[in-house]
Amino acid sequence: MFNVNLMLFAISTAFLIIACGNDSDSSSNAVNTIVIKNKTISGVSQKGPFVIGSSVTVQELDGETLAQTGGSFEGKIKNDLGEFSVKVKQLESQYALLKANGFYRNEVTGEKSKSQVTLYALTDLSNRDEVNVNLLTHLAYERTLYLVTEEGLSVADAKKQAEADVLKSFGIEGDFDAAEDLNIFGESDQNAALLAISILMQGNLSEGDFSERLANYAADIETDGIWNDSKTVTKIADWANAQWLGSGLTKIREKITKWDLSADLPMFEKYVNNYWWQKYDLGTCESKREGEVLKNQNAASVKANEYYICKSGAWHVAKDIEKDTYNWLDSNTIRTEKDGDIRYGDEIKTNCYVFEDKIWRSGNASDCSLGLRGCTSLRQDTIVKGSDNVWYICDEKKWRIATDIEIDPATRNAGKFDGEIRAGQINKAIYYIYETDEKAWRVATKPEMDTYDYENNKPWSSGDDGELKKGSVTETIYVFDDSTWRAADSAEKKLGGCIAAKADSIEMVDNVYYICTSRKWVAATALQYDTYKKSCTEFGQIAHGNVNEKYAYFCYGETWKRFYGNENISYGKLVDERDGQIYRTVKIGKQIWMAENLNYADSINYPSMLGRNWCKDDDPSNCEIYGRFYSWSASIDSIYWNKQGYECGFYDYYNKYDESSFIENCSLPPKIQGICPDGLRLTTKEDWKDLYTLIGENVKDLQANGFEKWSSATDKYGFSILPTGLHLESYFAFSNDSPYAFFWTSTDYGKGGAGYCIAENTWIATSNKESLDKVNGLSVRCVKDEE
Repeated sequence: MFNVNLMLFAISTAFLIIACGNDSDSSSNAVNTIVIKNKTISGVSQKGPFVIGSSVTVQELDGETLAQTGGSFEGKIKNDLGEFSVKVKQLESQYALLKANGFYRNEVTGEKSKSQVTLYALTDLSNRDEVNVNLLTHLAYERTLYLVTEEGLSVADAKKQAEADVLKSFGIEGDFDAAEDLNIFGESDQNAALLAISILMQGNLSEGDFSERLANYAADIETDGIWNDSKTVTKIADWANAQWLGSGLTKIREKITKWDLSADLPMFEKYVNNYWWQKYDLGTCESKREGEVLKNQNAASVKANEYYICKSGAWHVAKDIEKDTYNWLDSNTIRTEKDGDIRYGDEIKTNCYVFEDKIWRSGNASDCSLGLRGCTSLRQDTIVKGSDNVWYICDEKKWRIATDIEIDPATRNAGKFDGEIRAGQINKAIYYIYETDEKAWRVATKPEMDTYDYENNKPWSSGDDGELKKGSVTETIYVFDDSTWRAADSAEKKLGGCIAAKADSIEMVDNVYYICTSRKWVAATALQYDTYKKSCTEFGQIAHGNVNEKYAYFCYGETWKRFYGNENISYGKLVDERDGQIYRTVKIGKQIWMAENLNYADSINYPSMLGRNWCKDDDPSNCEIYGRFYSWSASIDSIYWNKQGYECGFYDYYNKYDESSFIENCSLPPKIQGICPDGLRLTTKEDWKDLYTLIGENVKDLQANGFEKWSSATDKYGFSILPTGLHLESYFAFSNDSPYAFFWTSTDYGKGGAGYCIAENTWIATSNKESLDKVNGLSVRCVKDEE
């Protein structure tokens, strides 16, 4: 990457050597230097605004050579506007170089930059104490130095010339204020031009590529004031073109506005647009050029040979019809066209156009290929035979094949009443229905023709809700529901109509339970048919299934869930205020434990969770039963602790197992909340040791009933451990199908995390030598110490 700082240092050094080697010449261009004392220099540093804490340096320049003397004074950006102030005790000349370095707000993305950039501003402090550092001051800097040291211009004249050269390279001309007086949040056209230049140079570049673009630009215009890099010029023009055509400029304005740093933004869009207009040789879109069509003459552009049309003060991509017919309606041409005339395009020879209402419009294939001429409003409903011997009808400015409806004797005269249905005479399988509002026949739908009483020439009469009836024409079965007849599905033919009155009711047929929902019978889940008509009104209620009597269900206040706990335990209630989920808790010893695994996912407020939480077998429904798996970094909320200066966790989510991705020796506090709900904390290794001390070797007393993998579970304490296994991300870990349950603790073993594993018959505590890979997904239980 091009190093701007090294380049500027080299330039400054060169100037110093030249100055020292040409004393006799410098005397003829002597400058009246002015010593600057005890002055506070203030201003704003903007690409977008530099962020708080970015550095601003006032560097002393030699009064004759403009070489840096080494003297400098430091300052910092003090607010979101990029404002700064630097106290200068003494400079030996009035000329100074302001250097701003730091992160900045990117106008294009709306985000803060990911790396730092450096901008410069050359200024004369003899008559000012406010200096803004921006992209215009930066781009003009090297050109100014050249004009002073090589062309002999005064600093003031050189700055004015250099800034004019920069503006001209972006197609901007006029009498502008000094660059260090401009501000991207100012309301004037000059400030709009500054913001436009900043946006154009940024484009979609990274900070590194952006800095390289600035350096290349400065070197390019240094000696002749002309931007000769046509490749970059065109690349920026193409980018600006894409922003305009894709509403990108509107989005950029919205992103800058969201910074909430200024009530109004200058109209930078016109300068951005003017840039690509000039580079495409289109010129300004003035009112006298309204409707003019031109081709992009820039052969290097990705939009080379694209046509544009001047509309309402801006150039837009010309549609085919605009570029094909641009010259057809010249005011000097004598009009000979007639309604329905056709003509092929000037540019796209296969495009067909129709003359209608004194203008040309796009035609369809049949307008030009079937010898029908154009289908216009004046020819509506005209039926003619095409060159292919097929009858066509002109309908809504398009030729279409005439339907049986339009030629069938059954529809030759108007119907007697709205909704009258008649069978077709040409195609007897088609039925037609008359609509009085439209005064026209149309093909009847299957339900319309099937629910018609042809003997009495009227629609079916109303039935009883849920009544079934076979169609008049087909074998389809219909059900009367909500004052109308509709087609019944296969289940309704056996169970009766699934109507509003039967919503949520459950019926069985062929040993399968169905539930009526959204007017369809669908297979009911075990939870639905086992808890059917069981009232769940109070947390802690336990009921056994209607069908599966061995299944127990626990009431969480409004909904039932499958219960694998101890029915003799009185569970506590924990409401996670973050997402409203309710968990059972149980007191063991002096601690209150969650009696279920945590099932919380929020990668916005807990970014450590992003890509690092999973459901068992990647099935979301399993999270309702087993809770979620989390990596160790997610469980401790590592990004939070990183911000506290602990540097914990596993960061590299893209290059798995990169040794540098593992942060060792976190030295976390003894007890942390991690991702647990408020009032609880992540377990420690000591918590599990204490639990082991209370429970003893008999791990069965902690295991939930009802799982084959727990062959003799008792769940004596209501702890209800499920055989979850774990989510495998590393190359070595226990099998996910084995009879184990794994739980993270906040205890850290460097590249591995400390955890506890409940096997079928025993406890397993990890040690420093046998720690679990932090990338794997384990369950989380939270605990609360007795107050």
